[in-house]
Amino acid sequence: MSEQSKRVALPAYLPRRLQAFRIVHGDQTSYLLRDKLADKTHDLEPWQFFVLEVLPGCEDVAKLRSVFEDRFGRQISEPEILRFFGWLADNKLLDEEFRHFQGTWPGWCKNVVTMYAGELALRRTYPQQCSLGLLDHLPYANRALGSDVLHIHAWHTDQYWSKHQYRAGKYAGMALDEIDRRTSGGYCHWLAVADVEQVRAAVD
Repeated sequence: MSEQSKRVALPAYLPRRLQAFRIVHGDQTSYLLRDKLADKTHDLEPWQFFVLEVLPGCEDVAKLRSVFEDRFGRQISEPEILRFFGWLADNKLLDEEFRHFQGTWPGWCKNVVTMYAGELALRRTYPQQCSLGLLDHLPYANRALGSDVLHIHAWHTDQYWSKHQYRAGKYAGMALDEIDRRTSGGYCHWLAVADVEQVRAAVD
């Protein structure tokens, strides 16, 4: 049984160094991504290539699930989506949005996107739900650190610990050993002040 291959349009969010091919072998269809620079190939199932093709028109997961079910007659699960995009990221098969510019707040910018990326990585690696029902914990002095605190978001506040007050020098008089690292606020403060060797020593 012969195998036929045809080059097809590369989906929008993939880097331009890749080439995409549809492979037909009898009644079976698959897709292949060829990385010209790395001299590698990556095999994709039809549903995976379809997700990449329709992604620019799907503003949320609900829309993606709807068009996916229309095409394949079944629902795509969140674990399937996370595993697929995790695989794409691990193999560096997604175009880097901020390769040539950083962006500016309050619009999308690199430091904000990397924060969201960290939260997605936590959902993939540590899927348990924290006590707040959210990944974000705020850096407050009355919030004790615990195993449920997976991510601390230095929010816009003047309450301790405040990144704005810190940058303005309001905490300059507090010695490192006076900071209570048992709270989320103190932990953020300590990380901002301590040097790399002090952090390493604390971990060891």
